[in-house]
Amino acid sequence: MSNFRPILVLTLACLIPFAGGWGRKGHSVIAHIAYLELTPEAKARVDAIMGNQTIQETASWADGVRGRGRLYPETGPLHYANLAPYAPRYDHAAERPEAGNVVDGVVDYALQLEDPDLSDELRQHAMMFMVHFAGDLHQPLHAGNADDRGGNDIDINWFGGERRLHSIWDSGIIDATTQEPWPLMADRLYKEISDEDRMAWTITDPDTVDRSNEDDTALLTKAVGRWVLESRRYANDFAYAAEGFNDGRAFEDGTELGQRYATHCEPVINLRLKQAGVRLGHALNAILEDEAID
Repeated sequence: MSNFRPILVLTLACLIPFAGGWGRKGHSVIAHIAYLELTPEAKARVDAIMGNQTIQETASWADGVRGRGRLYPETGPLHYANLAPYAPRYDHAAERPEAGNVVDGVVDYALQLEDPDLSDELRQHAMMFMVHFAGDLHQPLHAGNADDRGGNDIDINWFGGERRLHSIWDSGIIDATTQEPWPLMADRLYKEISDEDRMAWTITDPDTVDRSNEDDTALLTKAVGRWVLESRRYANDFAYAAEGFNDGRAFEDGTELGQRYATHCEPVINLRLKQAGVRLGHALNAILEDEAID
């Protein structure tokens, strides 16, 4: 990939992890799977850029620096994308709002991360943003409906208490199906990933497709858009409604859901965590493994 000057003017921030997105556990699981996927060369670059931090520890950092009054207020829209429920494809030019979306978040910070002229501090921020956004886009409700804010406006009766549908998919299902700390969960899921899985999940990445007619940025944008479209489809089939629940109707305020729903959706959650980790690791390898270490 070619060198790229930073798109945003970054301000240094404290490396404080915050919960959000998938929740701290989910984001750390994704980051750990990605780290296990790194080549020795790419792993050395990640370690050098992160210094005394790790991508696992800071995987939720991006949630704490967005929004009004925070260090990176402009990054809020980069955590999600709103798609039509049954969109047949993802067209970035048509779908992208003026403020950008999660596809921009992954692509823009990937381009910044590959710029060796940036200081390690700025590349560290680009790394943490990219790690987080790659995780976010695999959570189905980060490709949800604009009118309910990705399920944030749908209050579910979850195990007898009120909880937003979006939050259930961030962390509620994970918490209801495993008590493992994130390192153990990540190691367990990593052992389930086959070489066939890796091939299937990364086949649309920039270094595994025909790039004869498009540049690297366009190819990466298309690949990330396909991953968002996957999330939209899982949102339709599991997050907003699921066969065998609520008499086949879409979930709305007051819908009662609990352990049976959590168990039903656990395979989807685990799949998306594994896919996010493998794809993120693959992208970091493509960006960093050929870079010389000072």
